[in-house]
Amino acid sequence: MCVGLPSRPLACGERESACRCRCPPKLTPLPPPPSQYEILNALKPLHEAFAKKALEPTSVYGVRVYGNGSTLVDHLDVCETHVVSSILHIGSKLDAPFPIEIEDMHGETHAVSLEPGDLFFYESAKSFHKRSVPMVGDHYASIFMHYRPVGWEWTRSDAQNAIPPHWSAGLGGAG
Repeated sequence: MCVGLPSRPLACGERESACRCRCPPKLTPLPPPPSQYEILNALKPLHEAFAKKALEPTSVYGVRVYGNGSTLVDHLDVCETHVVSSILHIGSKLDAPFPIEIEDMHGETHAVSLEPGDLFFYESAKSFHKRSVPMVGDHYASIFMHYRPVGWEWTRSDAQNAIPPHWSAGLGGAG
């Protein structure tokens, strides 16, 4: 489990627009609500234990199925709704590992390979994540779940306004 802040202050979703896949995954929709919220509510206690906060569910995506050659560029998720996230790996048929790579608060990237049934928690709006190693195999299927703290009001604009004015000059560039 790799969790933490990016190595430098960033606006929420700063790299979100770069979230494009080579060989985009297929999205096999889950049953319509309320089934989606049944999944989120059933797993909410595990997410709250990870976050050490009361959470409210915001969205679930999947089953997302990556095919041979798929990658995912480095990005942050939406800070309004994707504060605490998880990946439930459903199944795969791989010829090589297809790790999710997550940057921790020290700027170190950790590659994590998931097995079917694994539930991986992370803070997707503040930890850069990607899949830079092309998927080699037939398929890789997962469900993505997202929550935010109860009462969460942080927006992209708030994050942009929180960046110090001297930030464009680099670390220690004030003055």
